[in-house]
Formats: sequence, C-alpha cells, structure tokens
Amino acid sequence: MDAKSVLFRSGFYSLFRRVAPSRQLGILRYHAVCARDAGYADPGICVTPAAFAEHVAYFASNYSVLPLPDAADALRRGLSLPPNALAITFDDGYEDNLGAAEILARHGLSATFYITAGCRAGGEPFWPSEH
Repeated sequence: MDAKSVLFRSGFYSLFRRVAPSRQLGILRYHAVCARDAGYADPGICVTPAAFAEHVAYFASNYSVLPLPDAADALRRGLSLPPNALAITFDDGYEDNLGAAEILARHGLSATFYITAGCRAGGEPFWPSEH
C-alpha cells in the first residue's frame, strides 16, 4: 500500500480537512464506474462500483458536495462557498453512470453528467467505443 493510501485509511485527510478546511472549489471528474476489464471503457478511466461507493461515502462525510451549476453561480456572484466545497462531474455518459447516480443519491449527493449524445441520434459512434 502506498503512503497516500495509508494516510487516507488512517483518517489523516479527514482530520486535516476539519482542522484546515479548503475555501476553494474542488472539481472531481469521473468517467466510467465499472470493472477495469469491462471492455467498453479504457481501464485508466474506470473506477469500480465498490471503490466509487467508498469515495462517495468519504465525500459525504468530509466535504460540502454542491451541484456544479450552483457552485459556478456562487463563484460568479462573488459569494463564499462552504468549507471543503466539492463538485462531482462525469464525462461521456457511459451507461454505468446510472449506477453511479444511484450511489450518489443514497448519500444525498448529486453530480453533473455530460452526455455524448450525437451517436444516439444516428451520428458517428462514440470514439472510445470504436474497436
């Protein structure tokens, strides 16, 4: 286990965020929530459902997770964000994102999902799906 994982599992990061909360917006970008060998997404952009559920539980306990439009509006208007503000996004619109949304909802959180829709309307195939 690497040092970052040890610090995370020990609770160091949770304690650090409570003692020294961030006043900036963190934005996390996910893609696919699937097995690394799912075949439809590059393994480098996959996180397993179990790992994602751990991430979400951690975020729910340690961060103020905001919808991205709300955070952007607050920043645009010069308003202060809550301590440890975080927005979660998903790129590409993989089908597995529905399961990710369900995990988020169980914790009362949301995310912004960017959907690649051209291929659904008869356009070219979504480039990561081409083999």
